[in-house]
Amino acid sequence: MAISNKKKALIHVAKTKLGLSDDVYRSLLQQCSGYDSCGNKHFSNLHFESVMKMFRQLGFEDKYKMTPSQLSYIRRLEKQLGWDGQPWRLEGFAKRTCGSSDWPRFAITETSQLINGLLKMVRYNNDTERRFVRKNKQAEFGKRRKVTT
Repeated sequence: MAISNKKKALIHVAKTKLGLSDDVYRSLLQQCSGYDSCGNKHFSNLHFESVMKMFRQLGFEDKYKMTPSQLSYIRRLEKQLGWDGQPWRLEGFAKRTCGSSDWPRFAITETSQLINGLLKMVRYNNDTERRFVRKNKQAEFGKRRKVTT
């Protein structure tokens, strides 16, 4: 499956910021992905990640990465879910919701998607907890009521 136009544009921005010539750029693409163009229809997200990893090693700074406030918010939600100290749970959740388990390297949009999913999980857990407490209180009330009559 081909990558999005935004990801293609990011590759070209990295090429320009690193000052790579076209020959060097194409050889790097070939080395990382097996394709000499990111416009190839078989150039996948996996290829994109390997190319971006190479560009980061060469010194490219991606300004569209996760912000520190997003990271602290994810950690806080992780703690609310009881997942702190269990990194595989967040990695699995990120894999299911965003398609990749490497969540610390997510772009801002993927990070927002992950945060929204975690918020839904927290809300669901809180609602389930309230329902459970409400059911138990109703059951206790019913028992007491039957005893008194």
